[in-house]
Amino acid sequence: KVIDDMEQILARDPCRRFTFGTTIENRTTRLWFLSRAPLLRSASFDFMTDRLPLVHLFLSLAFSSLQDLGWDTTMSLSHVDSSSRRQYNINVDAHQFATMGAVWCSGHTMQFRLC
Repeated sequence: KVIDDMEQILARDPCRRFTFGTTIENRTTRLWFLSRAPLLRSASFDFMTDRLPLVHLFLSLAFSSLQDLGWDTTMSLSHVDSSSRRQYNINVDAHQFATMGAVWCSGHTMQFRLC
């Protein structure tokens, strides 16, 4: 379930380069990392007997920059007029480019394509 949710985040928001997820099952905790290419998972640990990794995770996420949390700060979302159409502004060096529409969009089944 967590991987599906992470895929959905990447599929629906081009401003995301990657995302993190955590799973806690009983006392076993695991960290997940998903980018547009690899899926990585940490070794599992028991958060009741080994609390430091969980504290480190939460503090790292709380005090990370937007870039470290997976946001592409060279992109920004703006709504065109009052419509629901989304436009993304992309900054490259001193130039700003704007998207005109989606070339291809797969919805929830991302399969690592940019929408």
